[in-house]
Amino acid sequence: MNTRKMSGVGITLLLCAAPQLTAAVSGCNNGYLLGNYNAEVTNLNLQASLQALSGGGGTSTQSGGGGGSTSGTSGTAGSSGSTVIGFSNNPKSLSGAVAGASRFYFDGAGTIVGASTPTGGNVPLPTQVGTYTVNTDCTAAITLSGGATFDAVVADSGRQVLFVETDSTNAGAAGLLQRASSCVNLSYPQSFAFSFFGVAPNSSSTSGTTGSSGGTTGSTGGTTGGTGGTGGTTGGTTGSTGGTTGGTGGTGGTTGGTTGSTGGTTGGTGGTGGTTGGTTGSTGGTTGTNGFGAFSQIGTIATDGNGSFTFSQTTISGSNVNRARGGGSYTVGADCSIKLSFASNFPGTTPNFQPPVSVSGLTTDATGGVLVQQPNATTSPLTGTFIVQ
Repeated sequence: MNTRKMSGVGITLLLCAAPQLTAAVSGCNNGYLLGNYNAEVTNLNLQASLQALSGGGGTSTQSGGGGGSTSGTSGTAGSSGSTVIGFSNNPKSLSGAVAGASRFYFDGAGTIVGASTPTGGNVPLPTQVGTYTVNTDCTAAITLSGGATFDAVVADSGRQVLFVETDSTNAGAAGLLQRASSCVNLSYPQSFAFSFFGVAPNSSSTSGTTGSSGGTTGSTGGTTGGTGGTGGTTGGTTGSTGGTTGGTGGTGGTTGGTTGSTGGTTGGTGGTGGTTGGTTGSTGGTTGTNGFGAFSQIGTIATDGNGSFTFSQTTISGSNVNRARGGGSYTVGADCSIKLSFASNFPGTTPNFQPPVSVSGLTTDATGGVLVQQPNATTSPLTGTFIVQ
């Protein structure tokens, strides 16, 4: 009996010690995705920078997942001739077009709902903007009516979805869908931490223009001096013979004329040589350095509950580190959108603070959401997150 018990215990211990194969997650379906989801294209800035390096332009953007600047052009035409629009700058987003972010409703049955584009002051209406399919292994496929297609993976029981764009226009645009609850109106004092990272053009990356051409060749020297005058004429003939003898002879003939005048003066000196040609054209501008450098930023946003905020940031661009403070006013829309507006004379603003061109975002819930920042006119927008402190 004891021997059997010992054998059973031994076998149990061996089974516990043996390597175990974790079973793949199964049982997912379309119902896992139900509710409002905020989409964030996490590599937005990287995609735009790679397009610029390959000749696609600096801050220009596509309307699809790989977009860049908010002021950029529309996306590249797809095979059907229409613009491919993904989760970035999508005008049918429930929160309106935002570079790098959007908001849609997943109905739990495979339909994605957005908002119709308002015309003539009309209120946007719910409209189907895409479809999705969740497989039992929690992989998924998403197709938007703008032509964008995605492979996705459902995580955290449907609260989050990882996606990558697979269409030829914006292939590789990757990001995250997060289930969003009610909007945060920021009507009370609160503080959030935020972060961004990507790349930015170096300040000396633009090459100088070609130097101007040298001056024209000097003019030809003056003509050779004129030929000197001819020799003087021969003096007059010898005086005539005196008168005949008889009366006193006439006086001797007059002396011959004076010797002929000296020949004309030597011809004038030829004109001086032409002026030297213009100086060599100026050297072209300096050659640009590496096109892009690393850009990272962290900081805090503190709201007072009455529409004002303070903003602290540590920015690293290339090898430069800048710590600064600023502030301004904020608004939160009924569509859960957030917009920050900076004021140059806001109390506490440091002299080295350079306000971003724009900062906007979407609240996911009371714990934070998505932020999109365009630091300056030459850097493509960056997506980041803000988290309640």
